[in-house]
Amino acid sequence: MSATAVILQNRFSNDGATILSVAVDGRMVHESWNHTVSTNDARAQMIDAFLDLWNVYCEQGLVLYVSSRTVRNLLKEQQELFDGLLIRDTITGAMFRKTWDVCSASHHKQRREKRPLPSEIEKEPTPLVVVATDASKGKNSKTVGLSAVNSCGIIKTHEMELNSIFDAELSAINFALQQFGKNVKRLEVLTDSRQAIQYIQGRTSLQST
Repeated sequence: MSATAVILQNRFSNDGATILSVAVDGRMVHESWNHTVSTNDARAQMIDAFLDLWNVYCEQGLVLYVSSRTVRNLLKEQQELFDGLLIRDTITGAMFRKTWDVCSASHHKQRREKRPLPSEIEKEPTPLVVVATDASKGKNSKTVGLSAVNSCGIIKTHEMELNSIFDAELSAINFALQQFGKNVKRLEVLTDSRQAIQYIQGRTSLQST
């Protein structure tokens, strides 16, 4: 039974960057990121990819889809030189679709890895974020209110049950770290609780849950 193969190539940018992906019977056999000087250079890479496939599957036979129409037509013209080769112009059938999907997925994976879109690029960490925290607790209640506001004026609040205002002040600091401490190089926390500062610095015998 003939093998089913897809050769997919796309030019990614004006500087000649191209992605070449090759799949056979639903599995990847080759993927590469190349720089091509011209369209003919890109087509030559696809022909080389075909010849590599043919060396492996010439005895079995090969049903092939190539994304370049020019290369497809060229192979059709030379088809008498490749006994057992069938060139397809469209993707039809379950195995062809599976092979195409695997090849296409690899192609997009390479693009994201080599040239990610702006939305896929991790933002540079913010150099400095300043956050002020506070906590309040009723006399006859375990419910405490926590608040944190950063230097851009963004306010975050939270409620929870704790045994003491000391625990609440520490929880407010922890809440600030959770809300504003991601993707920052430096975080400065302002608190009006001397005991909380001393606890964090290890300069008090007070214990906290």
